Amino acid sequence: MSSFLASFFGTSETGAPIDKDSNDEQKTKEKQSNEKKETTEYTMEEVRKHNTESDCWMVINNRVYDITNFIEDHPGGDIIMDGAGKDSTDLFHDIGHSRSAQEILDDELW
Repeated sequence: MSSFLASFFGTSETGAPIDKDSNDEQKTKEKQSNEKKETTEYTMEEVRKHNTESDCWMVINNRVYDITNFIEDHPGGDIIMDGAGKDSTDLFHDIGHSRSAQEILDDELW
């Protein structure tokens, strides 16, 4: 049985609009906070359990992502559910996601 060594983070919370300097400061704090979090190992069996719109995980590039709160915001619509509870690395790359999609993955979902 394969497993993934990955830090697991849900989506970041969004609040009221803030100015650019505050936003940069907030992102720096979030990244520092994320760096301090422990790494957890998940099996694909565990990831498979999270395959619904109300509880959705996927693996991309050996990282486990909780995309539950991002599903409604996904520009491609419900197609994101094709990767629910799976290793979605090939799906993510084959669809031709933009650099900004990768940044959303790294900055907001990781």
